Amino acid sequence: MIRLFASDMDGTLLNEHHIISDENAAAVKQLQQHGIEFMIATGRDYRSATQLLNAQNIQCSIVALNGACIYDANGMLLYQRAIDPQATNELIQYLLAHNIQFVIQSDSNFYVADMKTFVESALAFTERYGDNVHDLTVAQMRDYVAAAQELSAFSNPVAEPILKFMISSDCTSDLDNIRHLFDANPHLDITSSAPDNLEITSNAAQKGLALKYYATHKGITMQEVAGIGDSPNDRSMLQMVGYSFAMANAPEFIKQLAKYHAPANIEHGVAQIIAQVIAGNYS
Repeated sequence: MIRLFASDMDGTLLNEHHIISDENAAAVKQLQQHGIEFMIATGRDYRSATQLLNAQNIQCSIVALNGACIYDANGMLLYQRAIDPQATNELIQYLLAHNIQFVIQSDSNFYVADMKTFVESALAFTERYGDNVHDLTVAQMRDYVAAAQELSAFSNPVAEPILKFMISSDCTSDLDNIRHLFDANPHLDITSSAPDNLEITSNAAQKGLALKYYATHKGITMQEVAGIGDSPNDRSMLQMVGYSFAMANAPEFIKQLAKYHAPANIEHGVAQIIAQVIAGNYS
């Protein structure tokens, strides 16, 4: 029996316009009405996730920043796992020395290594997707750019613990080299949500681990948890939950981790799976 249903956002709950469709929103509310708890498990930060949820009047708990934070449905912080300070410093020094674009996020701030490139990338995102970019996404991007701070404003990871690195590069070798050098670091978890990025958190900050903490807190076993996602940053969630669903738009190795498959995000795949969950049919 499923008591908790956790969904990724980008490529999963969000459609091609990067918003929650009316179909998915209605299904989430129906799931909640049936007494099954719905929650988000995303690489996004809390503010970004809640803006999308609020647009559809959905209230739920959120695993944010790939598992570095958990917030309850009222926005109270329940859990936080920061990156080891020494590992943070080593990463910053390496990325700066190799001129690789990155963003670091703390609980309340985020810092950009190269502001000019960051702003250009944000503008390029909206141009790349053209008419598929919803007004809400454009507004979020503007907020994101406005809130960014230069890396020089960051003091140190002891005074302000860092929760996540978002590293971007069009050069595959840059990302491969980072993995090669830092994969063995026991303090780090390295994953990605797209071919041109890496997302680095504490090794204790993974979606699956965060879900286990939350479920235990609620008296729910992991065998009673369902998780749905599409990208490498969903891997621990799909491996640890009792009912795992991979989107049709997921890469093949993610599909192989999941027990069940779901239609694509552009087909309101989450809504279709929720209908099956409510009906008790998970195949």
